[in-house]
Amino acid sequence: MDINTDYGAVMQEAVSRADWERRLARLVSGLFSPPLLVLVGVFLAATAIDTAQVWRWSAFYIFTALIIPMVYILWQVRRGKISDFHMQERSQRIVPMLLMMACSLAAWIVMRQMDAPRVLTVFAGAGIFQTGLLLAVTTRWKISGHGTAIASLAVFLTALFGRWAAPVFLAVPLVAWARVRLKRHTPGQTIAGALIGAAFMLVVLWVIAPYCPRGDLLCN
Repeated sequence: MDINTDYGAVMQEAVSRADWERRLARLVSGLFSPPLLVLVGVFLAATAIDTAQVWRWSAFYIFTALIIPMVYILWQVRRGKISDFHMQERSQRIVPMLLMMACSLAAWIVMRQMDAPRVLTVFAGAGIFQTGLLLAVTTRWKISGHGTAIASLAVFLTALFGRWAAPVFLAVPLVAWARVRLKRHTPGQTIAGALIGAAFMLVVLWVIAPYCPRGDLLCN
């Protein structure tokens, strides 16, 4: 009788712990979703410059490259064409990613032609090529967009604010754990996503370095 009672208590504790972990993983996935991280990146970049012009361009970029694709995804979820906002099925990601790339490209062209602040133009340009790279991988293999987004944001913010932004890198393994815990990705898919995100942003920063000789990403 005592053995059964102890076994039941252990099982109940295990179930309770698993449920708590799932809730935490869902919270982390929501807080660190790629669209929200893009919003955070643009907001912090705009805050660093803090002019009326940069806030106007930030609003333009957010609407064009973020809100339009998100509205489309939510519409497709409502129609039942996409399983959920995070697009669990690999095949469901193709069209939304193409739309994201097209919207980002449109925003980037306008920003380049109208001489928008360099830091926002760089952010927009990085978004185009990063989405294109993820799209190419997605046609063959499911990769973690969450991992890509948080790693690239960590590199971007470190370049923007220096060592004060370095703690953002601590979120990379947390996000990877959440995606694996929810069974949305394998460990390899989260690691690949993070490596691609960090490496790609480093390349983008290296390309623009000649235009900012003092290493200041806020240069004009």
